[in-house]
Amino acid sequence: MVICLVASACGSGIITADSIVPTDTKQSKFSATNSIQVNTSTPTIPIETATPTEEPSIEIVVERNPVDSSMVKGVEPAVPLKLDENGNIIGLPPNASQAWANKLKAFYNAVIKKYPTSEIYLDVDVSSNCYVIIILMGGTVFYQTFKNQDGNYVYSNFPSSFENVDNQLELSGDYKPIKIPNTSLGVIWTDGIPQLLANYVELPNGETYFTHYMDYSGVWDFNAYPWKEVTGFQEIMASFPPIEMDIEPIYTQTTEYEYMGVKISAELVVDESALPGLSKVTIPHPTYAEYISRLLFYVWWVRGNIKHTVTPTDVDFRDFMMMWSKAQESGDTFDWEKVQINDIWANDLGDGLGYIQKAIKIWPMYSGIATEGVLPIEKLTITFVGYSKSEYVTLYSAGFTGDGSGTNYSDQVLYLYLFNQDFLSYNVYLKSLVARIMTGASWWLKSNKGEGTMYPPTDAGEKSQYNLLIYGGLTVN
Repeated sequence: MVICLVASACGSGIITADSIVPTDTKQSKFSATNSIQVNTSTPTIPIETATPTEEPSIEIVVERNPVDSSMVKGVEPAVPLKLDENGNIIGLPPNASQAWANKLKAFYNAVIKKYPTSEIYLDVDVSSNCYVIIILMGGTVFYQTFKNQDGNYVYSNFPSSFENVDNQLELSGDYKPIKIPNTSLGVIWTDGIPQLLANYVELPNGETYFTHYMDYSGVWDFNAYPWKEVTGFQEIMASFPPIEMDIEPIYTQTTEYEYMGVKISAELVVDESALPGLSKVTIPHPTYAEYISRLLFYVWWVRGNIKHTVTPTDVDFRDFMMMWSKAQESGDTFDWEKVQINDIWANDLGDGLGYIQKAIKIWPMYSGIATEGVLPIEKLTITFVGYSKSEYVTLYSAGFTGDGSGTNYSDQVLYLYLFNQDFLSYNVYLKSLVARIMTGASWWLKSNKGEGTMYPPTDAGEKSQYNLLIYGGLTVN
């Protein structure tokens, strides 16, 4: 939908409302220097105006240029439109006119009539005096599409459009869901044409950016992902710590130890969220190095380049450690591919998208540049987190519902978050709880597919991990 404020451009059907003056920068999307004039019939930009039951007309899509970081710096997110209990639009500046509020309510009701469970957002370009309505539903944007000459659905210039039917505003056009990186949306404008943005982030220095922009050049498909990363944003991000890193360690054990010829680099961290039940976990370096080695071995056994279907033995473990040691010594790609671990579902702590997992391939305990598509992991950090730090973990959907795990990474460190809702409630059984949670780590890495999970069963390998920790010097406080 486009709403233009220039009377000579809007044509007939103009409804005039009073000027809106912003009360602060957050409300500037509602501001205008001229009186607001709303076109409810023929918009100035060629957009889809057919009724939902008609075939959309052919539209010439405006070609958009790539978006760089300078274009999205400081751009405010689109403003949500909501009604209060009395049916009035809320969130407008105090001096917004009643006529404009009524018009926004008409847009809102037109969308809700067609999509009752949707969320509705407004964005305005003050320089061109144009507005858009954005429709979100089910974690997607319901975007206006039309059929091109090849019969494929493509994206319209504007995300939505409206028309008058029997003196009532109705949503018009054909809409298709498109996946988005994050529910925070914004818009930049070029000559009155909107460019959708996604994933609004604030950096530690207070600067704000959107990280992705919509690419309109492809054909619509539900599995398509028409979003590209803003050029230059990663370089800006690289100068800051991971923006999703929420760990506040109260105790850290660092282990640098050579076990069976393999240099193991690992940390054991207790986050402040584990207080007051858990404040310190220590494991002797030889024991912790063996635990990490066996953890990665059990995962490699089912996620390596060679698939195994039988239960591994100590001989298999020894053979793996020999291959791993050789890979560290030679640095040869051929050797590293033998111990490569595939399909680890993890969240990138530096992308600003929140806890969104994707499958990655890793070379464990590798320093340097790996083969394209493989993430080199120099260190594995196991972190115990409690109730207030569940944002970057997956809570188990059945069984022990107070537990969960999360796999995250930043640079060349893999972070394995081990979650318990209330460490304090276990009291005298705390050592057993910690060992049990650590025992389930290999199951988690093997079984996680980025969705809710059941509590892990205890197989032979994981039981040996439990005994290793209990009798190998694990202490908790």
